[in-house]
Amino acid sequence: MDPSFQDTLDQVITSWKTHGVTCNPGVSDTTLLAFEQALAFSGDPAFAAYLRRVNGFTDFDWDEAMFSFWSTERIAQEVADGHPAELLCFADHCINLCRFGFRQNDPKIYLHYQHQEDIEVVADSFHDFLKIYLLAPFSLLK
Repeated sequence: MDPSFQDTLDQVITSWKTHGVTCNPGVSDTTLLAFEQALAFSGDPAFAAYLRRVNGFTDFDWDEAMFSFWSTERIAQEVADGHPAELLCFADHCINLCRFGFRQNDPKIYLHYQHQEDIEVVADSFHDFLKIYLLAPFSLLK
């Protein structure tokens, strides 16, 4: 794994702790594999490394900018509910005003607003998404 990604992830986790966000413990390799197989999705290696360290926020918690990062259980539930069908979403902003996710076999991160058809690229990778989130989270809301 890219050492700069680990640095970015450390900064994100430290920021969450500093601001009182409670995160779930990371998932095991076995749980991660089962998650990927159940969803027929193999994501960005950085995203997998993130899930091994942190499995989203607890109980729909959000940060000071109203971003919420989801657990694997919530991701699976959102996929089952079909919101939106073309993305594997992992986070939302402002209590689901919009969501962030991956397309299958595409490392880019997309933004999808509720009740709109369009999706828009906001980052070239999960690592880039976290870097933008750290520096200027509202710039992700195009």
